Amino acid sequence: MNETYFTSGMAIYPDSTMGLSVTPGSNSNYGSWTELVSSTSNDILISSAVVQASDGGHLMIQIGIGASGAETAVATINTKPIGSGYSNVICINPYLFIPSGSRLAVRIASNLASPTIARITLIYIPTSSVTNPVLSEVSNPTGAVV
Repeated sequence: MNETYFTSGMAIYPDSTMGLSVTPGSNSNYGSWTELVSSTSNDILISSAVVQASDGGHLMIQIGIGASGAETAVATINTKPIGSGYSNVICINPYLFIPSGSRLAVRIASNLASPTIARITLIYIPTSSVTNPVLSEVSNPTGAVV
């Protein structure tokens, strides 16, 4: 039986318990890219995102890699409305592979005319902590070898 195992715990970007403040674009338009980390220290698998917002709007979140001003979206995920004081945990399945040395950024679109600032945290696993990976559980939009 093929299964993916992790030999150590998960980590987060940004390295903060409160997450990163991101200003969503209004009326379903994306806001500016916001850097989470300038260079990933390892190959990583992003397993989920934690999003907090207080206005109850629908959000579309893009995860991107690349130089500032030249980011390429490698994943787009959506969330249901979020109420004040709540967080949405969005599982990313298959896991999103990001190669070592990548600049990692996010941007958000909201369906509201005047959205409030959202906070986002990405939860990841260094690939060095993965044993027996099942390739069907890994998304590889970058073309790098997993």
